[in-house]
Amino acid sequence: MLRFCSNTQDPLPIADSGGMAIYEMRALVGLEWNDEDVTTVGGYVVRRLGHLPRVGEQLRIDGYIVTVEQADVRRVQQLSLRHGSQVCAIMLQG
Repeated sequence: MLRFCSNTQDPLPIADSGGMAIYEMRALVGLEWNDEDVTTVGGYVVRRLGHLPRVGEQLRIDGYIVTVEQADVRRVQQLSLRHGSQVCAIMLQG
């Protein structure tokens, strides 16, 4: 699995096949996202929004601005997270 974050304004990809687990996100950027009903980052974002988001939709979670970069009619595929100068782009499926 390849994962990248940057301290610049240019997002870099974090690739994962099959969906990134919430515990992997915790290890990657130190987020403490918890929800007993979902196990993936994409599922967590959908649950927080209450609907399947469209590309460009944003929400704030724990001081991070989370932006949906890619999505289809069934799932979130890529997110970017911004917190100060730290930027991460997360590919949720291969």
